[in-house]
Amino acid sequence: MEAKAIAKLKDQARIFEQREDWDEAISAYQQVLRAADEDQQVGELPLYNRVGDLYLRAGRPNDAVRYYEQAADRYGEAGLYNNAIALCNKALRYAPHRLDLLMRSRGGKSLTTRAPHVLAQFLRAGEGFAPTPRLREIRCPVLLLTGEKTSALFKDVAAALAREIPQLAAVTVPGQDHANIIHPTPPLLDALQAFFAAHLDVA
Repeated sequence: MEAKAIAKLKDQARIFEQREDWDEAISAYQQVLRAADEDQQVGELPLYNRVGDLYLRAGRPNDAVRYYEQAADRYGEAGLYNNAIALCNKALRYAPHRLDLLMRSRGGKSLTTRAPHVLAQFLRAGEGFAPTPRLREIRCPVLLLTGEKTSALFKDVAAALAREIPQLAAVTVPGQDHANIIHPTPPLLDALQAFFAAHLDVA
């Protein structure tokens, strides 16, 4: 697609945004993105984030997350690792159950396989973790789960939390890593059942 045609689509999209016609704005930006993909242009990467934001305004958070994931994928491929991490974190705000977003890109492919510095930089951000003293004020029972194959960094964080939270039960789930611990394996379910049985009055 010629540069003039792309510029016209962007202008149309901005007009639709001003009118709060989110669907039409999304459609125009998507045409720009398709053209950019065909021409292998990286200059339009911010539009993936923009389309995600527009989906939020349209009340479609699942579609927003999908575009944030695509943005993270493409930023990682372009070597823009800070942007990739930021987009993963942004997606997690609207899909907090998707802990794999920090480890995987869309389609189940590992983001760290295609962009290995992403995970390394994320892990470095957690070095020197210092728990807040307010953790000691927690008075309810807390279950802290870590995977047997969890990286040393997360194990150190878990140990620090265990020292601070008075009623914390720490359980290591066999055969799991930090991301896979969210899957309902029998050892995980056993740990949850034992915790709830100990702390809930179940008839």
